[in-house]
Amino acid sequence: MTEADKKRVVQLWLNNFHDLAYDIDDVLDDLVTEAIQFKLDREYDSNTNPNSSSSKVFKFFPTCFTNFSPSYGSRLSSKLDEITTKLNDLVEVKKCLGFVVNVNVDSSNRIEIRLEQTSLVDESKIIGRDGDKEALLGKLLGNDEKMRIVSIVGMGGIGKFTLAKILYKEEKVKDHFDLRA
Repeated sequence: MTEADKKRVVQLWLNNFHDLAYDIDDVLDDLVTEAIQFKLDREYDSNTNPNSSSSKVFKFFPTCFTNFSPSYGSRLSSKLDEITTKLNDLVEVKKCLGFVVNVNVDSSNRIEIRLEQTSLVDESKIIGRDGDKEALLGKLLGNDEKMRIVSIVGMGGIGKFTLAKILYKEEKVKDHFDLRA
């Protein structure tokens, strides 16, 4: 195998590992979203009918025992099985490639660069997000009673937080909601 071939194989392995990390991140996002949605549903149920038997049961058991619907559990299980299979495959390829795991990483030499963050957004520098902004405004300001959570997801650095800040400052949003953080 030539040096170029080795580099391609290693790059492919790294890309697959990177994709797996995103798959894991997606599962964690789904898990958090499902937990929040369930908690909101439970609060809504207990507020609309505080004397219902389900409301009393939910108050008795801790949240960690009651958070997920059965259908979500099976979807989560299949996603975790898929992730486990991919991870095992990557480990096998790692062994075949002869990668060595270095557990003695010296973090004292690592230089961390933190980007300065601010809540101020110069909208004149934001390009190509008008469609996303309008779509999210429609969801936020719509009359859908079931819509309680609006997620903005995507790879790091594509402007999710910036888009959220723009929406937060939008006058229509300020007028629509009674409470703001």
